[in-house]
Amino acid sequence: MSVKDVLDDAELRLRLFQEGKLRIPRLEYKREGFSHFEVFQNPDDLMLNENIINQEKRKIDFKNLINRQIGRFKMLNLKKYLPIAHTSAVKSAEKVNKWIIHKDFSFCYGHRVWSQQLIGDYCEAGDTSCKCRHLHGHEGRVVAHVAANKLDRGMVTDFKHLGWLKNFLDDNIDHKFILDLNDPWFVNIINAEPIYENSAERSLFSQLRCLLPRQPLNTTDDEQLLVNRIYVPGTKVLAGYNIDTTKLSGPEQEFFASFFLVNFLPTSENLSKWLYDCVESKMSLIGIDVEMIEWWETPKSCSTYRKE
Repeated sequence: MSVKDVLDDAELRLRLFQEGKLRIPRLEYKREGFSHFEVFQNPDDLMLNENIINQEKRKIDFKNLINRQIGRFKMLNLKKYLPIAHTSAVKSAEKVNKWIIHKDFSFCYGHRVWSQQLIGDYCEAGDTSCKCRHLHGHEGRVVAHVAANKLDRGMVTDFKHLGWLKNFLDDNIDHKFILDLNDPWFVNIINAEPIYENSAERSLFSQLRCLLPRQPLNTTDDEQLLVNRIYVPGTKVLAGYNIDTTKLSGPEQEFFASFFLVNFLPTSENLSKWLYDCVESKMSLIGIDVEMIEWWETPKSCSTYRKE
């Protein structure tokens, strides 16, 4: 078998290279501007002979070899002689079959981005009014993308298996005000002070125990409002809190029932990650991966969270 025979057979070149029987010669470094690249000085430098063809198959970490020798450098005129050198071939070697399905959920919610700051030069008409600091609401939309590398009865999973997420959003987020426990105006907004478990001072891992109203309640003699810990259904993942209003009535009950309390700033970015973690904890129980979560706070503004 001649060198020409090998160079003319793309599949053979690929197989021999993967088996370590087609050797890349020492490459010469050259400078172009501020970057380095490597080139073959001559296609004939591809060394191939009967001894190389007949030698024992060597174990080569193909992916690392490509990344080390080729992936980080510009290669000139190699496509003809070494087709696996360019990135499309490297990516194809790493491809894994994957199916992704998604389901949409709509709801309305309110929040306040108490940390908002703006840079005038980047804002339309130089408008630096931080309106997201206001108490305001959105017609929100969530898109949950879940995935699998193989199908079960022809499906990633049944779309009905995301029905729990609709219930979760309807019960805890829809027509609720998502309020950050860290908000400097938390006490003023809710007219009650948070009390945490087992500590007079709050720490990162403290859990909310109750709220102490700043003035007597109208519809109960209780001096505190208990809170309910909201877990992702079927898991031990704490999603947030709502206020126990079973002893309240009328407008007082409606007011305190309208809050969903979280331990983070409820921007769309943080909310997309929060929901990703919630969905992942639930769907992992049946072996389904979460590809990403889209959190749309307006038809034009969306945050997407995925894990790499």
